[in-house]
Order: sequence, then structure tokens, then C-alpha cells
Amino acid sequence: SNLQYQHETCKETGTKRITSATHNTGSTLGAAALIAGTTIGAGVLALPAATAPTGFIPSSGALFLAWMYMGASALLIAELSMNRIADTGRPGVGLLDMQRTFLGANQAKLGA
Repeated sequence: SNLQYQHETCKETGTKRITSATHNTGSTLGAAALIAGTTIGAGVLALPAATAPTGFIPSSGALFLAWMYMGASALLIAELSMNRIADTGRPGVGLLDMQRTFLGANQAKLGA
């Protein structure tokens, strides 16, 4: 929460009560993550509704195949990233750096 509360103890009863609350400012990164998460979440929730006219089995199969493809892609990118980290010793490698290394300069331009 971005709220911080100031407490004061009552001398007569010994109970704590909130005397004031201050609001911390949010970060740009937090705002961007909130918007991206909301957008992605809405898109994922809309996928079953968009594929429903084809029927339950075909749409479930298509969504499962898409999930498998994305999972395999993520694992392959993670493996390339780990290999690149092992080669260079740098902890932070980017996607374009990996493309340049493993595909060559000409093919890396397609990814940019």
C-alpha cells in the first residue's frame, strides 16, 4: 500500500489510534506494470470468448497448442540467455545481443 499511517497511543485507555495518513507517490515503473498487467489480463480473458464459435474442443486445443509454443519459446530463449551469460560472464544480456551472437549480424537486423 502507498499509505503510511501515524499512530498515537491514548494515555487513558492504552489503545492505538490513527492520527494521520500520508500517501506516497507511485513510481513510473509501477504504473507501467499495472497498465501492462491489466491489458494482458484482459486479452487472455478474451481469448476463450473469441475462440468460442469454433467449439469447445477445437478452441481448447488451439489455446493449448499456443500455450505449448509460448512455453517452448520461453525455454529456448532462457537456454540461449544462459549460454550467452556463460560465454561472456555478463549477467545482463539482451535479446538483440543474443540474436547478433547466434544468428549473425544480417539476421539480427530482422529481429530489430
